Amino acid sequence: MTKVANDPEHIFRVMWLALIITKKERVENEEKIIKMALAHDITESRTGDVDYISRLFTDLKEDMAAQDMLEETSLEDEFISLIKEHEERKIKLREQVFSKLFTKTAQKFFRQIYAADVHDWHFKSRRNRFNQGDFKISK
Repeated sequence: MTKVANDPEHIFRVMWLALIITKKERVENEEKIIKMALAHDITESRTGDVDYISRLFTDLKEDMAAQDMLEETSLEDEFISLIKEHEERKIKLREQVFSKLFTKTAQKFFRQIYAADVHDWHFKSRRNRFNQGDFKISK
C-alpha cells in the first residue's frame, strides 16, 4: 500500500515526530526544532510537491516562494533563516529514508512506523466505526 499525505498532513506529522525525537534525544532548543519542522515544506503550497526524479528537471524557486509567503509578516526574518538552516542540514533532524536518519531514536521510530499498518490506530482501537459507530455489525 502506498502511503501518501497532502502538505498539511505531512507537516503536521513531521512536527509531531520532531517533538517526540527532541524529547527522546534531549535536544536543548525544542522550540527551534518545532518551528523548523513547521516550515520545512511550507513552500510546496506554491511550488508543488515534486518527486526526487522530477527535481532533476525542475527549478522550484523555493527561496522566492518562501520570501513571497513570509514577506512583511512578523515571521519573515526568523522563518526565512530557519528554512535556510534546514536546507543546509545544520540540524540533523529530518524525515528521510532510514539510511539518512541521524539519531537512534529516529531510526527506531522509522522501523516501527514502516512495519505498522496505517489503519491499525483505527481498526485495533477499542472504539472505532466497526464496534462503536456507524459500521457496527448487528448480532
